[in-house]
Amino acid sequence: MKHQFLYGVFAVLFILASLTYVGYISPQAFVNQWWGQHYTYEESQQGIRFVSNEAKPSMLLDELAKAHSFVLVAHASADIDDQYNAYWTQALVQQQIVLVGHDRLTLIIVKVFDKVNGAWQGCQTDFATAQQNEFISIAACQQLIDTQNSAVIETVFPDASLSAPIVEVTSQKITLRPVKGIDIPGVNFLLMRAMYSDAGQLIDLANGFVDDNNSLTDTNN
Repeated sequence: MKHQFLYGVFAVLFILASLTYVGYISPQAFVNQWWGQHYTYEESQQGIRFVSNEAKPSMLLDELAKAHSFVLVAHASADIDDQYNAYWTQALVQQQIVLVGHDRLTLIIVKVFDKVNGAWQGCQTDFATAQQNEFISIAACQQLIDTQNSAVIETVFPDASLSAPIVEVTSQKITLRPVKGIDIPGVNFLLMRAMYSDAGQLIDLANGFVDDNNSLTDTNN
């Protein structure tokens, strides 16, 4: 009986390995489709999965919201379309508006890859000032991200093998895992609202200020 079970396991693995080899299914898709993304704790908001293996995501988000400083991380690559860049940029702007509105310090880091899910080449960062924008090494970047004094919010590349977007939460880090690039702004908005109940008002206020300035500029011209 034991040998029959092992033969069955090996047969399944052989078939899946063959599918992966010939390109019918990616290794990540294989994991997601056959075993799924399993977490100890899961909550849902408007079809978005908030998950964790440490505690209820809502409890962890309440604690993370109290952090004094945040490292905001996005993934970028030259071989991806400009529309994707617009999506993660919009999410960073939302994060900045809400966090600064709550007197939090923010550091922006953009991880640069040679291609989507390819080799990590380094990072662009503002060093927490609007005046700086510098390319730094992977080691220097990792040191900034691994700080114990800040909460981290990282938006990774889309993963089409996911059944729905995921917000993965630990005691120190939040990871946004979109299915498609277009998911990013909406998922991020739900995240911000889950952390700060007035997130929508802060974003609307900032957008209104920009619209007023644009109208004033058009009038003067």
